[in-house]
Amino acid sequence: MPRKRKTVDKIDLMIINFLREDGRLTDVELAKRIGVSKDTVKRRRERLIREGFIQIKALVNPFSFGYRYSYLLGIKCAPGVDIRELANRLAEIDNVIFVGLCLGPTHHIVLWARAKDQMELSYLVEDLRKNYPEIEMIDTDIIYEVVKHSYYDIKEID
Repeated sequence: MPRKRKTVDKIDLMIINFLREDGRLTDVELAKRIGVSKDTVKRRRERLIREGFIQIKALVNPFSFGYRYSYLLGIKCAPGVDIRELANRLAEIDNVIFVGLCLGPTHHIVLWARAKDQMELSYLVEDLRKNYPEIEMIDTDIIYEVVKHSYYDIKEID
């Protein structure tokens, strides 16, 4: 039997869009804005979270914690390497905040990481070269300015 596809309706979309603006809105406040009962909002918000449509979390400003540098590491793997297994291991590194598998001629894996200084970046790259023999090549790009960051955001959901 095929799995039922998860869907959202107009009320769900209104809840999502209001929470995008302020994730601290109460069920009572959302209910007033949307024109439904607070129990309806509570039930729908819980379902949206449970089914993976939304997560409600605090966004941390990494600069406030001393993380001044962001960088991308493009990783080319040696032939025959289990890329997914390596990517999962790399995802466990503390300063790594994004790991993506790539198609194309240049990289197999892309990491996005943060560091407090360039020495911390150097230590990470040295560690990768020394302790991960599956890695054939590492390209390092230091991001000196972020113009837009909206990885977990969609302008307006409809």
